[in-house]
Amino acid sequence: MDLQSTILGLLSWKPFSGYDLKGIISESDLFYWSGNNNQIYKILLELQQAGLVTFEVHEQESLPAKKIYSVT
Repeated sequence: MDLQSTILGLLSWKPFSGYDLKGIISESDLFYWSGNNNQIYKILLELQQAGLVTFEVHEQESLPAKKIYSVT
C-alpha cells in the first residue's frame, strides 16, 4: 500500500496531526516506511489541495499550533 492510501485510511478512522501520523506509521508492524517527515506533510498538502482532507488549527500553550487533519 502506498503512503497516500495509508494516510487516507488512517484519517478515515479518526483525525490526526502530521506528527501523530508519522508516529503511527513508523512504529507500526503493519507498515514499512523509511521516509522522512516531509513526505507526510507533502502528501497531506496534496490531499488538501485535492479536496480529500481538511484541517483545523489547534493552538497549544508554549508550543507551535498543531494542524489536525480529517477526511472530508
